[in-house]
Amino acid sequence: PLARFWLHNGFVNIESEKMSKSIGNVLLVHDLIQQAPGEAIRLALLAGH
Repeated sequence: PLARFWLHNGFVNIESEKMSKSIGNVLLVHDLIQQAPGEAIRLALLAGH
């Protein structure tokens, strides 16, 4: 059967830099939904996968 959940404990890198709240290159979902309409977020997620 296929897995229902997926977790990872590795570092996520963007342009060879670790993603970190202290660096400021992480966008929280709570902040994102205040900046963009839900339809735009859905479209971006669907277009990227």
